[in-house]
Amino acid sequence: MGRRAEWVMSPAHELSLINKQDMLTLLLDSTEQGFWFIDNELRTTDANPAMCRMLRTTREAMLGRTIYEFVDAENEAIFRHHVAIRAQGIAEGYEIALKRADGTLVDCYNNATPVYDAAGRKIGAVGLFSDISAQKRAERQVRLTSGVLERTLQSLAQGVMSIDTSGHINAYNQRLLE
Repeated sequence: MGRRAEWVMSPAHELSLINKQDMLTLLLDSTEQGFWFIDNELRTTDANPAMCRMLRTTREAMLGRTIYEFVDAENEAIFRHHVAIRAQGIAEGYEIALKRADGTLVDCYNNATPVYDAAGRKIGAVGLFSDISAQKRAERQVRLTSGVLERTLQSLAQGVMSIDTSGHINAYNQRLLE
């Protein structure tokens, strides 16, 4: 008769695993990066405190809800596109605006990764979300300011040209050409 092999974990190895689990829990609970776990039906299975703060909701209010319940129509199309990519087993990052509990949007960058079980079957995905709202506001302000400066430059009666320190022309108005 064959003997069944039993794997016995040493106390030191068991303690090491517990410490790693504690460390992982500490990381997920204290980071400012939002972790959002979903299953293959795109329903929320877990979220860390940072993700809940980002969406201004509770973990309990997120559980069981699909990702599409957290976006408007424009961003639903973005989610659908990237879900199709993840279905192919591809991890990737993209920008998306999520809808908070109060209806406002928060601009995010999501690093999305498929999750597989021990048999290699896809069982869901995890998204690592960063709030990029301040960056997006700054980009909008730069575009607005650039437009105002361009209109001001073009409205001047005299010719104007700007040259950078390398000697390259980086701006001029129509009056200069005339």
